[in-house]
Amino acid sequence: MPLVGAFKRLLPFVAALLVLPGALAAQAPLYTVENVKVDATAESATAARAQGLDQAHVSAFNRMVERLVLRSELNQVPELSAERIANLLRDFEVFNERTSNVRYLAEVTFRFRPESIRQFLKENDIPFAVTRSKPVVVLPVWGEGEDAVLWDTPNPWREAWANRAEQTGLVPLTVPLGDLGDIRAVSAQEALDGDRGALKAIAQRYGATDVLVTQARLAGDPEAFTGSMQVITSRIGTPEVARTLVDSIQQQRDEPLPEMLARAADSVARDIEETWKRANLLDFEQRNRLQVEVPIDGLQRWVTVRERLDGIARIESFRVAAMTRTAARLKMTYYGARQQLALALQQNDLVLERTNPDGSTTKVDTRRGDGDAGGEANGAATRGVGDLTSDGSLGPDRMGEADDPNDWILRAAEMRAAASHAGQGASQPTEGAQPTEGTQAADGPSEQPAAQ
Repeated sequence: MPLVGAFKRLLPFVAALLVLPGALAAQAPLYTVENVKVDATAESATAARAQGLDQAHVSAFNRMVERLVLRSELNQVPELSAERIANLLRDFEVFNERTSNVRYLAEVTFRFRPESIRQFLKENDIPFAVTRSKPVVVLPVWGEGEDAVLWDTPNPWREAWANRAEQTGLVPLTVPLGDLGDIRAVSAQEALDGDRGALKAIAQRYGATDVLVTQARLAGDPEAFTGSMQVITSRIGTPEVARTLVDSIQQQRDEPLPEMLARAADSVARDIEETWKRANLLDFEQRNRLQVEVPIDGLQRWVTVRERLDGIARIESFRVAAMTRTAARLKMTYYGARQQLALALQQNDLVLERTNPDGSTTKVDTRRGDGDAGGEANGAATRGVGDLTSDGSLGPDRMGEADDPNDWILRAAEMRAAASHAGQGASQPTEGAQPTEGTQAADGPSEQPAAQ
């Protein structure tokens, strides 16, 4: 019996080894809660440890849920015991343990099972989002007019952003180092003017597509704790979440200026997260299908595309309908509207395009719907596909005559960029797209549930 129990405890770790490496790596930050502090006192060190770890389970679960659920919906999330929360975990690690006769201190890292967290929220009818944004570069400008500074010192607003604890949420925020390359890329005035060329240059330096320009204007006397601050923040890049927020911050009693600035930065970051969540909420009542053609230039490209698809929770499943040396045809089932699917694909370096009657392609506009009414016939029909050969392909190098104006193409962003630079397509390359190489071999035609 002890051997059986030990084997059962090993099962989650064995299962984890079976997940595609690329998909698991992409999910790890979002579903990992690090540095959960434990400080518990009880009648003995053993009791304090048990009590402290139970409290840490609850704290980690709350932090996990806050990443995915709108603030307005958090009060709808049921309270769970540590035992229930343990069933949602992949594993946890304990660091820096210290004990006395009655006290226990430690730091714990929790790793949740993505599918368990999503199933829990779904069963309890809690709206949530899991699409993670590409990194967003933060440009904190202090002051206004000729006195506005970005890279020069002092810039306490930039220091407040740089000193924030690393946040692992749906919108990774990156504060530039402020080196010579950054200084040459964009100035304070160019940031405030929204200079597209300068903002694109700084974004590309950090593998991003979006920039957050946040300007802080201080008034009053912070030394006398009577300071106030107006914060104007604009996210520039992704159209569906582009917005400008103006906020007024009042200094609290006995609050030093650095703490006031840190509080303001946290408030801006929370608003950016909330905006992103609202644009990417999963709607399990809206379930659609789409047939797409995926251009490939070799096995490694196909593996890369497949791994990226595996990491997108909005995709329920995809199936290989046909494959040649240069393309694959997939039948995909996904949740939500097509523009939400396109946005999720963009964040994973995949571009959804529609074939026009003249042979050119157009990227799906993620700011509006594309007529999703559910069902594959809506915008997914393809004519002239032909009969499959015995090996499941359509022949050496052809996918059939896809002449329907609603044919869809799903392309790796780096292939799209290369084709555009070579003059092979009418569309412009996706800005800031970063190539990703996979390592897992393809399995051939089969039903592919998206690994979560």
